[in-house]
Amino acid sequence: MLSNIISFLSYKSVWIFGVYGSLYNLDFISPIIATIYVIWTLKQYHFKPLFFAYLFLISISGILIESFIFNHFVYDLNLQNPLRPIVPVWLIALWFSFPCMCATSLVRPLKNLYFVFIFGFFACPLPYLGASSLGTITITNEFKGFLMLGFIWVLIMLSIHFFIKKLHPN
Repeated sequence: MLSNIISFLSYKSVWIFGVYGSLYNLDFISPIIATIYVIWTLKQYHFKPLFFAYLFLISISGILIESFIFNHFVYDLNLQNPLRPIVPVWLIALWFSFPCMCATSLVRPLKNLYFVFIFGFFACPLPYLGASSLGTITITNEFKGFLMLGFIWVLIMLSIHFFIKKLHPN
């Protein structure tokens, strides 16, 4: 139970220091927290090859989706980003933290397909709304943007669901 709370708070710290910190030049803290968090999670999984595959497939997929789809068709980053096609380092850190949080704090609910669809379609797009209200991003087309976010997040969550079922067969 304590490890679930630590995991969730670690993920939220990466998000807060990334999204909110980017407005005040504190976003460098996000990758530091993410690195510690990922190492801590890897130790919990005893460095299993399946967990490595899960972590890297979900993270790299998320970074690519964020960089080439969301960052161009759903929102604009309100930051100085000279490498426009690539998302900032704090967002990369967030994508390495998210699968860790799912594999520690959300194992039981992620085994349920109903939860996966509802969580993916409705809950996962909400942080983008939060980032927008803080001024980190500007959502370009709210209705189509949130529909696209919802559908793509369902696909991401389905991938996580299948990995979680393999990592935790019971």
